[in-house]
Amino acid sequence: QGTATKIAVFVGHVIAYLMLLGGILLVVFNPHLLFSGIWLMFIGWFLNQAATGSAHHARIRDALHGYSAGDLMSTNFQSVPEDLTIEELLRQRVAAGPRSWFLVVQGPFLRGLLSLGDVKKVPRRRWSATQIASVMQPIQKLGVVSPQVEALEVLEEMDEKEVQEMPVVEQGTLVGVVTRASLLRAAQLRHEFGF
Repeated sequence: QGTATKIAVFVGHVIAYLMLLGGILLVVFNPHLLFSGIWLMFIGWFLNQAATGSAHHARIRDALHGYSAGDLMSTNFQSVPEDLTIEELLRQRVAAGPRSWFLVVQGPFLRGLLSLGDVKKVPRRRWSATQIASVMQPIQKLGVVSPQVEALEVLEEMDEKEVQEMPVVEQGTLVGVVTRASLLRAAQLRHEFGF
């Protein structure tokens, strides 16, 4: 982490702990200020959480520095036609091997991405009548990135779009998929082993 970030996080924690202590002292030594003491403790707790979150975000940002979408994408993906039903998908594709997401296509065109989380939202009784096109995450929602985009930028875009996966496209051709799990795993490994 950068020195400025470390200092900001440290100062945030110090202020938070002082507010927590001040709130406790108010409650103990001045009971008629109970509400003020509790309020001060709440603000201190909130500031402490914010400082912890800032430190965590800074660690992830530093750990992802130098990685691109192309470095962390998976090229081991399966595509499925958008008119396949959920029941057919589960019987034909999921049973054939462990896979948590699929790219949804119509002919040569990428239409979206389907995760098993999307499938779980559909009641089992409707699986045979529900096409995956109706429950997938459309490409317009997901967006796409090029392999050269920085990994941290990909993670920030996932946060903004509230998605777990993002297709990687180069010159109009799908070359892979980056998942939030792969980004966070890379950050964790670099943080743990320092490479």
